[in-house]
Amino acid sequence: VTSIGYKAFRDCRNLTSITIPENSQLTSIGDYAFYECRSLTSITIPESVTYIGGAAFDGTAWNNNLPDGVVYAGKVLYKYKGTMPENTSIQVKEGTVQIYHSAFSGCSSLTSITIPEGVTSIGNSAFEDCSSLTSITIPEGVTSIGNSAFEDCSSLTSIAIPESVTSIGYDAFYCCRSLTSITIPESVTSIGNYAFSGCSSLHRVVNLSNLYIRKGSSSHGYVAYYAEKVITPDDAIDKYYFYTSKESTHYLVAYYGNDSILNLPEDYHGDDYIIDTYAFFNEIDIVSVNIPQTVGEIGSSAFARCSKLASVTIPRGVMSIGNNAFENCTSLAAIVIPQNMLTIGSKSFAGCSSLASVEFKESVETIGNNAFANCTSLATLIFPESLTAIGDEAFKGCSGLKTILFSENIDAYGSNVFEGCDAVETMTVKGSVMPTVPSDKITSITLYSPVPLETAEFANKVYRNATVYVPQGSLERYWAANVWKNFWTIKEFDPTGIEQLTIDNGQLTIYDLSGRMVTDTENLKGGIYIVNGKKVVINNK
Repeated sequence: VTSIGYKAFRDCRNLTSITIPENSQLTSIGDYAFYECRSLTSITIPESVTYIGGAAFDGTAWNNNLPDGVVYAGKVLYKYKGTMPENTSIQVKEGTVQIYHSAFSGCSSLTSITIPEGVTSIGNSAFEDCSSLTSITIPEGVTSIGNSAFEDCSSLTSIAIPESVTSIGYDAFYCCRSLTSITIPESVTSIGNYAFSGCSSLHRVVNLSNLYIRKGSSSHGYVAYYAEKVITPDDAIDKYYFYTSKESTHYLVAYYGNDSILNLPEDYHGDDYIIDTYAFFNEIDIVSVNIPQTVGEIGSSAFARCSKLASVTIPRGVMSIGNNAFENCTSLAAIVIPQNMLTIGSKSFAGCSSLASVEFKESVETIGNNAFANCTSLATLIFPESLTAIGDEAFKGCSGLKTILFSENIDAYGSNVFEGCDAVETMTVKGSVMPTVPSDKITSITLYSPVPLETAEFANKVYRNATVYVPQGSLERYWAANVWKNFWTIKEFDPTGIEQLTIDNGQLTIYDLSGRMVTDTENLKGGIYIVNGKKVVINNK
């Protein structure tokens, strides 16, 4: 026996057990095969079974008495039973080929799941109402996504549909309100009714299939009903897809490869191009990206949620980084903001919790709202002279930040720029506007303005523990000024930087005036440097 058919034993209510030999050739059990066999308490499903139809065991005592947790039946992930703990992540075992219908339906605490290669189908309602599920990677080999498979997964922000998928069932992504972008691969031949209905944030659709998908249309499951942009690529270079706008601007819109180290195409048939919005969004296997000189812009959310991205090279040809471009790239360790870039968009690096180093080249004029919020590993900031404005909450939650050098031309600070930056110890302010840094660990404040700067109050321990350095000739003015007069220690210094410091090699962390850390202190030449946030002249022994 290789299969048990549709409704084969339905409503056999006195059936208590069924024996299938261990060496059975059984591979499939049809829809409703044992439905409402209420007395069925014992059945062993052999490893040979690769498919179980919908409701095959609904209403049986066997189904009701399964142990809590993930239950496998043959090579089918049958269901999750019991109360799921908060923030649960599940690894599906190797060898699984089917995720059964309703397997995780209603599991509101499921946040992530890893599905192995070999799975070929995701059953109806498999993840319905998994309201905490934010993203999922479907492996190559899956050919179908069942009806209502991800219905009401309200936190789902992205999903990559592999090229093996041929059909997407009706209501498959119904009311996935956080879904912002989708790529329909070439292999897809059908999308069921209402598959994307209610996906009110789904503004970008990349269509690689032969389906005729039009912006604002309800056809093909409403996939483009809410879209601001439907992209049908004109061309592909390797696995990089491009399209050209009516204005003859070229965009890299999607990547469909499996490489972890990416060297983006040098050009598009000899022309420059732009990395489009969401082009690499949630590509969780990317580790490193080399962007060529021919790229002029990095679009909004282009690399957002690339959680393994540790290294990215941004060339001087890039003029702007869009909003959320690298948001939640939690492995990104260092970034160099290149020459010629004028604007860093809102939330562009927010949530990059491993980001320990940011080097700003001269040219950056504006840092957007929340641009580096919650970059908890960031310890030192040296702003370029070109910078004029820092947006609201730009560095909010940077709890590891200790040293900040504010350049001369910053004349606009947004609200709560440094809220939660509780570890700051050293500040240097070269301009005429005093930023608010609510740290009670400040021990040194260096000011270049001979006129006392207006400022908010500091914590009492800062007045007691910090030393304020002011330009020569301005000491009396600061002693008499509001707030500054509360400090116990105020000293004068020469604002031209004529302060002598002799070092023993290797004992200090030193930056040059471009913000680059000096690593070869043995061969350090005398000159002006930044040491502990202060501009000093260093003379070697």
